[in-house]
This record gives sequence, C-alpha cells and structure tokens, in this order.
Amino acid sequence: FPISGKTGTSNNNESTWVVGHTTGLATAAWYGDPLGDQHRPGQNVTINGKFYTSIDGYQIAGPMFAKYMLQVAPGYGTNPFPAPPTNMVSGTPAATPKTPAAPTTQATVPAPQPSAPAAPGNGDKKG
Repeated sequence: FPISGKTGTSNNNESTWVVGHTTGLATAAWYGDPLGDQHRPGQNVTINGKFYTSIDGYQIAGPMFAKYMLQVAPGYGTNPFPAPPTNMVSGTPAATPKTPAAPTTQATVPAPQPSAPAAPGNGDKKG
C-alpha cells in the first residue's frame, strides 16, 4: 500500500526517527535514550545482539515504523494518495532577474609594511 515517510538523525546519532503516513494514519517511530541523555552517541553500539558502527533513522526506527504500519495502517485506510495539483508538478518556474546583483563593497585593507631591522645587540641579552 502507498506510504510516505521521512527519516531523521540528530548530531552524533544520539536519536533517530521516522515520521510517515498513509491516507488514513500518521505515526512516528523513535530510537534514543528514554531518559533523555543526549550525550550518548549512537555509534559503535550493540542493540539486540547486532553491532552498529553508527545508527541512522532507517536502521532501527525504520523497521519499527514499517512493522507497525504493516500491522495497523490497513485498519485506518491505505488508499492511493491523491495526485498533487498540476501547478506543483508542471508549473512555470519562477522568473530569474535579468540584472545581476549589485556588487558588494569590501573595505580596502592596506598591505603590511616591513619594519626596520633591529640593531645588533652587544651580547648581554638586553638588546
């Protein structure tokens, strides 16, 4: 049946998720620390006996989402999605301005000038 979904992954793979819908049901699946510890990266971890170098939305949350939707969505409606409005699919592209953008001005910074060489010291380490 037709289904739409989008995955997501937080920084360091600490949380991953899938959000999706059919014509009759919308749901989400999430993987992360239930206590909210966002300093526990989802990298180099073993989950249910399987080792993951890193976790993305489709690896754990994805199968949870798919299993749930396969079992529950048929009871809520799995009709085909309606066709999008034609102007979204075959509309006219937005006009591009023919004049280039005004150039930005940048401050001119003078080049550094070399300083005069220091006078030789007399060996007393005081210059």
